[in-house]
Amino acid sequence: MNKYTASALILTLLASPAARARPKLYVEIGGVKAAAKCGLRKKALETLTKEFSASNKVTLDIGKPAPKGKALAKVLKKRRLKGYRVQLRITKCGTEVHPPPKGKVYRVLMASVSVAVDAEKLPSDQMALAGQGSASVGTEISTVKEKEKRQLLGEAMVAATKQAVGKSIATLLGGKTKKRRRRRRKRRRK
Repeated sequence: MNKYTASALILTLLASPAARARPKLYVEIGGVKAAAKCGLRKKALETLTKEFSASNKVTLDIGKPAPKGKALAKVLKKRRLKGYRVQLRITKCGTEVHPPPKGKVYRVLMASVSVAVDAEKLPSDQMALAGQGSASVGTEISTVKEKEKRQLLGEAMVAATKQAVGKSIATLLGGKTKKRRRRRRKRRRK
């Protein structure tokens, strides 16, 4: 590769949308509230932090130590960021054992989790719109084991949290989540 090819490659990478994208949201992770007992708070917090940090539209770091009050408002304005404190709320968490489907021998263990992401504007602490997510995961079993229950609940928690974070980022950016359009049928005149 000659120097012209290398410089053209570098310029193309720098001009790509991913390279020049800057975060638009500052998110402070507030924690996890569990309305339903399932013992997955730690996994939920890890997934919440991972999903928000994976987005290029969100930053979790605004400087150490993080400013408070009016200083935070100045920093957010200077960086042209919207600030939010988010909290994950586990609304439903449980497992069920269903009878075997027709033609099968083993029963089905289903794990269901529903979560909601609540957001407050920073520094004013006004409630903002956020996202919700739910997921169900199942597997065939011969006997119910606690290890399988925990594993399925963990998988459902990750899927539900990903869904809720995606919806909340779209909502907090001011966009709407995608909804199916209803087609209007034209009436035929006779």
